[in-house]
Amino acid sequence: MTTGFVPPAWEQASALAGLLAGGTEEYAESRTVARLRATGLDVAVLGDPERTDGEVVEMTNPLAGSHRRLVVRDGVIVAAALVGDLSRVGLITQHYDRRTVLGPHEPGELLAPETSGTTEDASPARLDDDVEVCACAGVTAGRVRACAGLEEVRSTTRATTGCGGCAPVVRRLLEPATAPA
Repeated sequence: MTTGFVPPAWEQASALAGLLAGGTEEYAESRTVARLRATGLDVAVLGDPERTDGEVVEMTNPLAGSHRRLVVRDGVIVAAALVGDLSRVGLITQHYDRRTVLGPHEPGELLAPETSGTTEDASPARLDDDVEVCACAGVTAGRVRACAGLEEVRSTTRATTGCGGCAPVVRRLLEPATAPA
């Protein structure tokens, strides 16, 4: 299946490389998670939020230029679309990937804007090591933290080299940890 997205292409290339090296890899269908940036407009899509059955939770703020939609079935996020404010995309993607069963109020809380301001103001230091921060290359916060700098992140993980939407979070993850006051 051709999706036009970067993550499935990397997964297909990896499976092909394994086969060419004599392995028996099979390509399993990829999850559909896309994060796009187009002239100041950030967009993230998980699954197919327009066609997936489930309860729809939406929040729109035309003044801020944001729209967020979750499709939840049996307490699990089965699809999502985020436009504008992507401050919670990492957490939402983590719940989507892990099929986390949410509490009755959690979908609405996930769509509420971060109280700290913009995505760049959010503290990635709070992110667990296994939280995905780059959807294009499937890179986790832990893999970023293990790198000595941005060039190493780019060369070893490919984070920030796709759509670039993860760049602010990656840069913050690379900042030295501050000691408690």
